[in-house]
Amino acid sequence: MTILDAAFWAVCLVLVASGATKVAEPESFAAALAALGIGPLHTDGSATGRWPAVVVGVAEIGIGLNGLVLGGPVVAALAAAAYALFALVVLVARRRGLRSCGCFGARSGTPSLAHAVINGASALVCASAVVRAPGPLADALGELSTGVAVAVVVGVLATAAAIVVVDTR
Repeated sequence: MTILDAAFWAVCLVLVASGATKVAEPESFAAALAALGIGPLHTDGSATGRWPAVVVGVAEIGIGLNGLVLGGPVVAALAAAAYALFALVVLVARRRGLRSCGCFGARSGTPSLAHAVINGASALVCASAVVRAPGPLADALGELSTGVAVAVVVGVLATAAAIVVVDTR
């Protein structure tokens, strides 16, 4: 297990968290999509429904959980593509002056350069994981002593929490 593996699992955990908020509170992300002209819209430009946000959220949860439970290059490539797309969405939302990107539901902050950079860095972590192909988190933890395994879990959780805090400010 390497630091890249732990970083990959952390960004997968963030995908699960952000996907869950989109499923639970799709209105914010749906509004951001409508403001960006993405997804089904009414003639006045407002979102026609919450389903596109829910679909994106479910996809994020699926990619994130598969990264944690299965790992592998295909999941890493999907996660890299998702983060690269999210970085682009945040940059466009920032340029258009949106008050929220909806990434974390109602708790989402104003799209910032820091948010875009974190998404871009997460995409790079996942792209690097395509080559390294980390396996399941549980397998890696099972090979470690208890103290080291606890330290890895705490590190993954702390990294994911730090990302969420920056993205929701």
